[in-house]
Amino acid sequence: MQHHPPGPPHDPSRDPLIEPLAQLVHQAPIGLAEIAEDGTVLLINPTAAQVLMPFVVDRRLDNLFVALGPAGEALKSLCQASGRRAGRLLHGYRINRPGGGPTTEGPTTGGPTTLGVNVTRAEVDRLIVVLEDLSELIAAERAARQAQAQADAANMAKSSFLAGTSHELRQPLNAILGFAEVMREEVFGPLPERYRGYLGDIHSAGGHLLALINDLLDLSKVEAGEMHLARDPVDLDAVFADCRRLFAARAEAKNLDLQAEAGGLVVLADRRRLDQVLINLVSNALKFTPAGGTVRLAADPEPPDRVRLTVTDSGVGIAPEDLNRVMQPFGQTAEGRRQDDGTGLGLSLARALAEAMGGGLELASQPGVGTTATVLLPAPPAD
Repeated sequence: MQHHPPGPPHDPSRDPLIEPLAQLVHQAPIGLAEIAEDGTVLLINPTAAQVLMPFVVDRRLDNLFVALGPAGEALKSLCQASGRRAGRLLHGYRINRPGGGPTTEGPTTGGPTTLGVNVTRAEVDRLIVVLEDLSELIAAERAARQAQAQADAANMAKSSFLAGTSHELRQPLNAILGFAEVMREEVFGPLPERYRGYLGDIHSAGGHLLALINDLLDLSKVEAGEMHLARDPVDLDAVFADCRRLFAARAEAKNLDLQAEAGGLVVLADRRRLDQVLINLVSNALKFTPAGGTVRLAADPEPPDRVRLTVTDSGVGIAPEDLNRVMQPFGQTAEGRRQDDGTGLGLSLARALAEAMGGGLELASQPGVGTTATVLLPAPPAD
């Protein structure tokens, strides 16, 4: 087997500035080669020789284009087509080893399976070739894609299971709540006071469980891609007015200043689901804002084609380390757990719905100062 010398011989008479560079090339951990216009190998370092050998047709490295067979011919054509001006000719070109083994007799495993090739023209008739073994990188990318696909499939299966289970749970629960309401209204005659209290507990606990199931069902439908949302022009003045009306009594009971200013803006959204997002956000703001505080809904243009909706409160705020947690299903702060009347799904559901409508939801908060929830939604096209 003929082999081009893997590096420059040591010559004491050489320029002392050149010798260290030659040794650097010789010892470099990446493959470096200098070839003539026709592919003749003028210089090649050991790393290049090592990574190239599994790809070489007849185990000769005298001429790079010939040694690589059909892949070398393709590489030669690309280099020639790039012209004769100095500068980069090829970047990120890949050569695959057929079948993961060499093309001649010898071991069929081991060594690189894919080479990355970068070619630069140093002179009119000289090319510098940089060779890199991409096998591990490609294997890691493939493994990451497979892991992501498996995770997506598992998440989809989970969402489909939750959607089906939640639906099955909701039907009997509605029946329980219905019968409890009938008994509480004493439709079939008076009940002892003691039993009225029990029925109140049943109705309250059942209502909380139904809210949890409804949120879980909605979240699983969004994650499974089974929720179909409209993209209609929605007048935010009307949305904000309805939201303010819904929470007016609750705000008054806590002596909170509930403000709403939409500025006549319009968004593209599903009206019912937009109401659901804002109800979740305003409900949270009222819950965690002490008496005498302020909760404000506002809308502002977000150029070029978005509208920014904000729900800002002067409440207890959220610690930085808790911001990510509260956006996850069932994620709550210590204060949220003490409140004891939430499902822990409100923010994650609100974000999922906002994203499904082509927007997004973000939180900014400072403990002791308050929280701002920002929803970005698409605006209708300009006339």
